[in-house]
Amino acid sequence: MKALLCGACGDIQALQTDWRSCRCGNTKARWTDPQRGLAEFDGLDRSKCYLLGLNNQLLVPAMLGELGIWEDFRAAHDVATDVPHHVFDKTRAGCWAVVVKVGRTSDVKWVEDAAPSDGDDSPSAPASAPSRGHAE
Repeated sequence: MKALLCGACGDIQALQTDWRSCRCGNTKARWTDPQRGLAEFDGLDRSKCYLLGLNNQLLVPAMLGELGIWEDFRAAHDVATDVPHHVFDKTRAGCWAVVVKVGRTSDVKWVEDAAPSDGDDSPSAPASAPSRGHAE
């Protein structure tokens, strides 16, 4: 699961294929290709825009009530952090949940760095889109 995390207001919003914004309007994001796990972000103050990544190998069993005791969670955590070449892996974050700056992983880009979209849903079209006057 990927979500936007706004460092300005602390809001967390699960990504959708349409733009989602935090409550203060600083950070917005959307899936560009949910099947491949690709997303794009935009923000007024980009220094406060983050991706929250949660590994589904732990998240889904927990949400389904399949993890009852701490040993179940530990076993699920071991599985969720044994994913070579992923940020969750024991050789990297070593955790099922990560907070990442946008652009530091290959699957999450700033809006102008992302591939062009099909259609007229660019971030500059909606009235609520953040301006380009942001801090890097």
